[in-house]
Amino acid sequence: MEKSTPILSANHQEVDRLLQKLGYHSLTAMQQNVFDAAFQGSDVWLTAPTGSGKTLAYLLPLLLNMQKNQRRLLIIVPTRELAIQTTQVIRNLALGYSVSLCYGGNDRRKEISSLASDSRIVVGTPGRLCDHLRNEKLRGPFETIVLDEYDKSLEIGFVEELQDLLNAFAEKKQIILTSATKALKLSLLEGRNQWRIFDFSDLEKSGKVMTWLVTSAQKDKLEALAQLLNDLSGQKVIVFVNYREAAERTGKYLLSQRFSAGIFHGGLDQKEREWMLARFRNGSITILVSTDLSARGLDIPLARNVIHYQMPHKKEDMVHRNGRTGRMGTDGDIFFLRFEGEDLPEFVNPIPDEYFTGKNQIVEYQPLWQTWIFNRGKKEKLNKGDIVGFLIGQFGLSPQDIGPIDLGEHQAMVAVGEAASEKMVEGHHKIKKLNVKIFHKD
Repeated sequence: MEKSTPILSANHQEVDRLLQKLGYHSLTAMQQNVFDAAFQGSDVWLTAPTGSGKTLAYLLPLLLNMQKNQRRLLIIVPTRELAIQTTQVIRNLALGYSVSLCYGGNDRRKEISSLASDSRIVVGTPGRLCDHLRNEKLRGPFETIVLDEYDKSLEIGFVEELQDLLNAFAEKKQIILTSATKALKLSLLEGRNQWRIFDFSDLEKSGKVMTWLVTSAQKDKLEALAQLLNDLSGQKVIVFVNYREAAERTGKYLLSQRFSAGIFHGGLDQKEREWMLARFRNGSITILVSTDLSARGLDIPLARNVIHYQMPHKKEDMVHRNGRTGRMGTDGDIFFLRFEGEDLPEFVNPIPDEYFTGKNQIVEYQPLWQTWIFNRGKKEKLNKGDIVGFLIGQFGLSPQDIGPIDLGEHQAMVAVGEAASEKMVEGHHKIKKLNVKIFHKD
């Protein structure tokens, strides 16, 4: 295992410039350790908790290395959300590399057209990438193969797909492997013995995280959940459940009680999932009721609290859920909600201290932001500056009225202050020469 503070091979000023684009001041110690090995072409195996910055740890050195040559990069991730997020980071760095994004549910024809251009970078999920491989649309060579969240890909059943992709592209190529768990067998890569291994699985968060036990007198626990959320009013909370049906039932109950809540699970279509995540990120909703789909890899910053409304099935699930709070130096609280007499899983150890809810009347919390959708995006040459200028010029908003902007391929989701939203008008508007439909669905 390697842990040191290396001198970066790449230009320090260029590293700092790219970090500033993403809103960071410096690399973390973990990212510094990995940098040289990835930059110099070594096989890297990085283990670190969810939310610790593994994606940037490999992306930055690989992308900087690609400035010196015509190398191509294949990034394999387990979920469509992580594929979209990774692609977004690459594009935000604006290094000029062409990127093909491939995942189930995306427009297959557009993917094939993009792959035909031999993009420098291909990001995708194992199933869709294998589909393109079988149809001879995904072609090498790729000088570097990244298997991000490798353990999750194996866990959800992509063993054969990963094997096919490795057989097709990995021979004598650089492999970057990231995972959140140590108990990982490299069965698909047994022939490799020159790994640079970086084990940060015991990485301590700099934020203070407290764990609590909340006991419900009712078996369905909904009233106890509402009382707990009332205590946490205004803070960002992820409520974890095990099944999409439970997410729907719990989320709809919270909405009926006037909580600022959203529902997130694999049964939603892609646009609905992106919209829900954008609203949670920008503060239009403060509560996300989710299956374990959101526990890994997604860009959900500053979740102040995690609530296990339904107990995780295994320790790894608990670890990934808990990784959604106490990140990037922030404090956090983790709550296990149980019915009286319900046994805690053995891996919840030690038993948390009891937390007693306030039992106060439920108070309706009004979020500070509303999310407006613009039906044009990057592909139509719309940028964030255009949106800000339009909102100020057309509706008289101030810069302080405009929050985070999620700019996608063909749409943008814009946070607008609650009061300023009253100035907005739904319908078709002109931004530059584009006819843009603006609407609001909070």
